[in-house]
Amino acid sequence: AEGGAALTVPAGAVASPVTVEVAPEPEMSDAPVEGLAEGVVVRSPWHFGPDGLTFQAPVEITIPVRGDPMTPGSKVAIVVLDQGAGVWRQALMNDGREVFGTVAADGSSVSYEIDHFSFQGYAAIGGPCLRDCDQSECGSDGCDGSCGDCAEGYGCYDGTCGDVNECATGENTCDGNA
Repeated sequence: AEGGAALTVPAGAVASPVTVEVAPEPEMSDAPVEGLAEGVVVRSPWHFGPDGLTFQAPVEITIPVRGDPMTPGSKVAIVVLDQGAGVWRQALMNDGREVFGTVAADGSSVSYEIDHFSFQGYAAIGGPCLRDCDQSECGSDGCDGSCGDCAEGYGCYDGTCGDVNECATGENTCDGNA
């Protein structure tokens, strides 16, 4: 339907027939956003069900943008509502990877892939995604990208490049990628 969300389910993504529920949720965008860069605004919330449905292969969801168009081709965070805490959080794949969407060429919709519906069933555009590299020279930028790479022999430790040999001696906090 005009202005509606679309769900594309590839062959084999569901083990047996299932009725999917898709409906706009205009009143859900007032909850605060947690864990994303400051200034991220929730737009165009939708309910997808049945809650907790897991797919055997990722499905593609396209959400129409309500209000002003977004920047074509930009990456945006996809957020899900944690009703218990009353906050929107970054959507995650079942393996823990963050979910991001891409704004369509005309700025009127965002498409993304997901391998399940959240248990609360609400998803929205958390965007635009604002890179967060103010305190980092390397590592994740919070928008499915990187703040930078370290030179050979150096690893990223809490957003700072450090000598991987110092990691072995305990001089760096070694919780990043070497």
